[in-house]
Formats: sequence, C-alpha cells, structure tokens
Amino acid sequence: MLRDGDPGMAYNEPVIRQPDLARTLRAIAEHGPDAFYLGAIAREFIEHVNGRGGILDEQDFAVYTPTIVDPLRGRFRDYDLLTVPVPASGITTLESLQILGGFDLAGMGHNSPEALHTIAEAFRLAFADRDAYLGDPDFVDPAGHLLLTPDFAEQRRAAPDPSRAMTTV
Repeated sequence: MLRDGDPGMAYNEPVIRQPDLARTLRAIAEHGPDAFYLGAIAREFIEHVNGRGGILDEQDFAVYTPTIVDPLRGRFRDYDLLTVPVPASGITTLESLQILGGFDLAGMGHNSPEALHTIAEAFRLAFADRDAYLGDPDFVDPAGHLLLTPDFAEQRRAAPDPSRAMTTV
C-alpha cells in the first residue's frame, strides 16, 4: 500500500501490502499458468490495456508461450548480479553499475549533487548504448558483449563532465 505515493518503508512501516498482486500470485500458485493466460487475470489485463488505447485480445494471451532464458550475469563491487538478458534492459543496469564501479560514490557523499550527477550520467550513457547497440536477438546480432567489458566501461567512465550534464551522448 502506498501512502501519498510512497511505500510504507518511508514511514517505518515494515510491511508493504499489495492485495491485487497477492491475489494474482495466489491464483497462479493454485491454478498454474492458465490462471494468468486464460482466466480472469488475462481478461482484466486486456481490459486495462485496451482501456488505454491498447489492442490486445484473449487470443494474444492464449497462444503466447514464454521463453525460458539463462540470466545475464554481472558483478558490482562484491555482489554477483543476475538479470534478464537482451532484449530486456537488464544489460543496461549492468553496464550502468560497471561504469559506476570506477567512481568513489561513497566518497562523494550520500545523495550529494556530485554522486547523483555521476549516477544519472552513467545511466544516461548506458541507455544511449542500449539504443545504439542492442536489439532483439531474434532479429539482429546485438553487440551486448561489448557493453560489459572493462575496457568499454573505462571508456564510458571518461565521457561525463563532472560539472555539467551531457547534452548529447
């Protein structure tokens, strides 16, 4: 539950309640994937999307087959990270963190303008790289392997000006 748009943790409330999500997960646990793809959840989803200009129908859900993929692996400082591979944006998070790994964010001060600027610029670079180099591997040969190399991260780390936001990337 959100209070004024913020999760309960912001108010030292240890439990965040999401009854709609709980209901959805319970239905999937009890009735399997069909509860999502063929049942009331699919109909609610379709109604919600189409009410905002979408064009889904029940057949879209009924014929969909999820693809099981291996996770994309990365590291940030002492942490092993697993995320979704291309064409999802997990690689963008990993590249951003790889760029940030070369900065002393703690030394800049928690939420300091310098730290926030550095974080924003790292993500700006990673999203620009996503747009320039990546695509759905079913249709293009993405260059994702390049984005996670230490040499590429070092090159990108040198791009931002610490005193101003980049106007182009």
